[in-house]
Amino acid sequence: MTGQICIADPSEFAHRVADAYKHLYDLVHLRTHPLTDLLIPDPTLSRKDKAWRLHRILIEVIKELDPGPHAPISFVHKYWQLYGSH
Repeated sequence: MTGQICIADPSEFAHRVADAYKHLYDLVHLRTHPLTDLLIPDPTLSRKDKAWRLHRILIEVIKELDPGPHAPISFVHKYWQLYGSH
């Protein structure tokens, strides 16, 4: 697997994703975050550009998880408790 980064342990991957969300608005932290190279392996991009791309990926995932207007109110309440209004 030359040139590829692999996270074999699902709990390690989950930990890294949680850490990235914890630092969602800390672009300095995201510049060196392990998920940056995993999800954006393009060596021609600067660390700053990769951090912004990771930030946008994380925001898009939140948007995709939006339950929509027809979800039960209890689900919507739980969703906003977990994810806020990013």
